[in-house]
Amino acid sequence: MKHHLGVIIGLMLCSLTLGAQDRGEYISPRHFGPNAFPVPTMLDGRVSETLKVELAGDYYHGFAADQTADLFARIYIPLFTKRVNLVVWMPVCEWYRMTAARQRECLVQDTARISGHGYGDVYISTDIQVLRARRWWPDITIRAAMKTASGEQYELARHYDDPAYFFDASIGKSM
Repeated sequence: MKHHLGVIIGLMLCSLTLGAQDRGEYISPRHFGPNAFPVPTMLDGRVSETLKVELAGDYYHGFAADQTADLFARIYIPLFTKRVNLVVWMPVCEWYRMTAARQRECLVQDTARISGHGYGDVYISTDIQVLRARRWWPDITIRAAMKTASGEQYELARHYDDPAYFFDASIGKSM
């Protein structure tokens, strides 16, 4: 009984500490730019066997008049074998325009800047092809990735200033 009481008191203290850190900020994809919490590109079970560089553009005319255009880059670097890639990607430059209403909703700290530009977070991943396709077997790739906190303009609600990581797997079969 004494042990359970100690655990309950400990959990209550943790919840009080975590609640005290809430400064009323909105931390959700709705209150940041479209590149703050992106969904990573899905793999097809394969990795690139050669050095490959991608450059792309994107335009977002989105929620509550947040207009964003960006230049996006990705590089695939084969490591040691044709089954392992080091992949680095990021929005190289982002141009945005927000309305005053959108700034109020997102609690933007610098309301004098309704438009501007900046760069995004850098993502680094290792993609490992675990299984190559055979007659009945699909390609299988696993990915371990991390996000740096290098993006600009947290105070303008463009990027979230926090590192992160994720793991995923992909399966693909050509028919």
